Amino acid sequence: LALCAISMSQKTSLLGSDGESSTPESAYKARLARARSANLNRRQSRTDSSSSALSPESSLQSSPSAPPPARSASKETPRPPPAAAGAAFELLAAGEGHAGAYWSYSEPRGLLGVVDRSQLLRIIDKTGQLLYRVQLPAEGTTIFLGWEKSGAVLAAVQRLGGAFLWFPARPENVQQWEGMQFSTKVLKNSLVKRNSHFDTCFACWSDAGKLMLGLADGNFAIWDLGSNETFMSRTHFPGKHRNAITCGAWTPDGTSLALGSATQLKVSAPIANASWEGTAAKLDLAAGVSGGFQKVSFSSDGRMLAAFAGSSVFRSLGIYSVKEGGVAKNGAMRVLTPVGEVKPSPSLGSLQAALWLGPFTLAVVCATGRVKLLQYLRHEDFFTLTEESCAVTEAGVVTAAVLATGHVAIAHSSKVALWDPVGKRTVQEVDLPKAPKDVRLTALEHTHDLLLVSRSDGSVLSQPLPLLEYVDHQRMVVGDADAAASEEAAAGLGPVQPSLLLEVSAAEGASSRPNMTPLAHCYSPTLRKLAVVNSDSKLLVFGADKAVLLQNPLPLAACVYLRFDPRSGKNLAVALRGSGVALWNGETSGNLNMWTGMTREGGLFKRSSSAKQKDFDPTTAC
Repeated sequence: LALCAISMSQKTSLLGSDGESSTPESAYKARLARARSANLNRRQSRTDSSSSALSPESSLQSSPSAPPPARSASKETPRPPPAAAGAAFELLAAGEGHAGAYWSYSEPRGLLGVVDRSQLLRIIDKTGQLLYRVQLPAEGTTIFLGWEKSGAVLAAVQRLGGAFLWFPARPENVQQWEGMQFSTKVLKNSLVKRNSHFDTCFACWSDAGKLMLGLADGNFAIWDLGSNETFMSRTHFPGKHRNAITCGAWTPDGTSLALGSATQLKVSAPIANASWEGTAAKLDLAAGVSGGFQKVSFSSDGRMLAAFAGSSVFRSLGIYSVKEGGVAKNGAMRVLTPVGEVKPSPSLGSLQAALWLGPFTLAVVCATGRVKLLQYLRHEDFFTLTEESCAVTEAGVVTAAVLATGHVAIAHSSKVALWDPVGKRTVQEVDLPKAPKDVRLTALEHTHDLLLVSRSDGSVLSQPLPLLEYVDHQRMVVGDADAAASEEAAAGLGPVQPSLLLEVSAAEGASSRPNMTPLAHCYSPTLRKLAVVNSDSKLLVFGADKAVLLQNPLPLAACVYLRFDPRSGKNLAVALRGSGVALWNGETSGNLNMWTGMTREGGLFKRSSSAKQKDFDPTTAC
């Protein structure tokens, strides 16, 4: 096995010259068929007593002429063929040793990987047949099991043991990666003592084939499957996490990485420099919040980030914008800006999942069966938010995922609801086989035609998906009146017929000026008056007879808030970026008064650029 090291960037080669990450499918199938035939002949000539499982001390590599040790499966009960389409099929049976097992399914390979409590790695095909099994170090503790997106490699990551890599193209061995070292054997000396410098506590794959390992000392390591190189962060460098890495996520293009620890969340481009020198993101949790950052995810274009913080049912969700801000020594800095937060409440319950449905739309699935939709509109230097809460299913939600068709699969212990986020309706419910008493659903994965769910008793079920029409998330409008009317009609309240109250001409409601906010408006049922701020920065108030009661120019600034007060409906507030708040009494129909912090002026000050009013710059109001 050839190893090379480059000290400047700390790169090592993980594979030998013949160690390609994949081979042609036909060659793999032929090899697999020959191995199965040889194993069948051996099993027929052996007795049950001579067939035993691998011991924990067995080597992870066998010689080319010897049969792969992981292929012994004579003690496994033969599986029946899968059930007919539409019925669930048990890929992995329940068992005491399987409870709490890590598992991952590869759609391109049609293979299920499982690591149980005894640290036995098993590879199972989609019919439930055992293909391979390999004993990982029994004294280790698995923290991650996941396939690379194309199915080229399966990574099993242990605390103090690094990553164990299994390649379907070379199934006879497992290769161990532990930082700058690489081997095909488990050494016999103390695992804890030998790997104290490489204490892994988090791992994740990128869509571009990069495996990241987060370490207990705040460092991280990355292996790039495409280039076959590893990158190690230095022990001491600017911006390093001070605590153990608890979560992380890659941008969809695999160029940037977000990592969270107990109190900090940072975004950088580590492949370029193997350090955090280019980050400007440092977020501190509020006082009293325990558990640290737990899970992060990027939107489809990588410009927004959702992060869970806290523990158990008390965790909250923070939403951040991600953009480049300034230039560091080794590249552009990534700046995180908080733009929203969702907390658990009696009406929502605990927050079970946060799913991106586009670049700026987020679905928060709650334990009570409700889905909270958040849709952000990005302006030049701030965001506006529209939100909606939808009742989807009954309480008891465990987890959720976005299917390839765009539907949201919301899982209970007994069923999975398939929800259309555009039409805001449940199109179908898939019933799961009845679980034994006190057995609950624990995890959910999916392919284009299958749902895979695991239970607390260790079983893994494969459930065929019904045929669904594609849902285009770009057509989704949060807070849509038509969707609300459809929901009321479904609840038996009858159709809602809109009626025209007032209308504004195209000239008065112009919204085509560049870099300005669209038409803003609000209505007072008390006064029966409509207030409009158009993109020409004019405030217009119309009466019930469509007459213009007020037409007043405003400073050339973005309108971030326009509302009549909800109690009397007589007082109007207009918040303007960099300018202050314009106040108008609709009952007296007097002049505008400006509130600019500690002063209140009668009449509107001179129409000017907002750049001169930076000392009082409202971004929102309520």
